[in-house]
Amino acid sequence: MKSKEDKNKPDSKVDKSYLFQPGQSGNPGGRPLRNKALSENLRQMLAAKEVKIKCEIKGSSGKTIIREWELKSDHDLNAVVSMSLIEQAVDGNIQAINLIFDRIEGKAIQTNLIADVNSEFSNMSIEDKKAKLAAFLERELD
Repeated sequence: MKSKEDKNKPDSKVDKSYLFQPGQSGNPGGRPLRNKALSENLRQMLAAKEVKIKCEIKGSSGKTIIREWELKSDHDLNAVVSMSLIEQAVDGNIQAINLIFDRIEGKAIQTNLIADVNSEFSNMSIEDKKAKLAAFLERELD
């Protein structure tokens, strides 16, 4: 069995030619480049006035589906998408309405109040709770 000192020493049987040499990177090529994030692609496309996309999808059955899209506008596509969203909201689409308000006003913050079991209210009678609530509402509504 190895002592504590021997456990920290590398085995002499290890082929040291595979170990990193001092000053040598373990990843000389660096991290591989990633594809652009979805949000970056969307920003670029929405800032353009014209977008052309051709997509070929090859299924497992060997069948190839080709889709082509072309969008042109006098304005950038941000304006086109915004107008489409506004039209949907005007037509009564609740999701579109919520999205517009969330973007303009910010998402509503919901706070949750958790009652303390040892609070003064846990030992009150129903009548006392009603009286306390009525007094609170009277102060707040006046």
